[in-house]
Amino acid sequence: MIDHLIVCVDDLDGGARSFRDRFGLDSVDGGRHPGHGTANRIVPLGDSYVELVAVVDPSEADASAFGRWASGRVGATGVVDAVSIRTDDLSAVCTRLGLESTAMSRQRPDGVELKWSVAGVDLAFEESLPFFIEWHVPEGQMPGRADVVHDREVTGVEEIVLSGERARLQKWTEDVPNILCVQGAASVVSVSLATPEGPLHLS
Repeated sequence: MIDHLIVCVDDLDGGARSFRDRFGLDSVDGGRHPGHGTANRIVPLGDSYVELVAVVDPSEADASAFGRWASGRVGATGVVDAVSIRTDDLSAVCTRLGLESTAMSRQRPDGVELKWSVAGVDLAFEESLPFFIEWHVPEGQMPGRADVVHDREVTGVEEIVLSGERARLQKWTEDVPNILCVQGAASVVSVSLATPEGPLHLS
């Protein structure tokens, strides 16, 4: 299933205000990414979430592939910069697609340490392919479950349109609902969230 969407912003507080003003969705402080020079804010959506990412330590970010990517994506065309797919068997995904996993963690402002493993992140940077994540936390600590009051009700991700080499995208996103793959230049073409009033387009 879709785990989260990454939106790179120049400034976390300003980016959060802009996101709330545009889409009626509030966020909570997420914490720092050790070793990457970045920090985030979380827009909880229940089973999924939007991650607002900003560089907070430029020198540290320059030494990290993720930090350099986040810095370079600020101001890029479109709102959503990357898509993450959740799995409960990352090892099987790595075997199927020839990937290697990396363990990661961050500490929330309340001191709770969140742990997860990812795979395919480098290809997300280079080719706009979704990357894969497996969480190692209780359900109640999942970022999408954070307590926040939005100005509108959102029930999850309705549709994501990805552009690239269509056959490869389809193999990559095998069995993941709500993803449409089209042929074209590599990019996240569009994302819409499901609301009772109809799709909310993040554009």
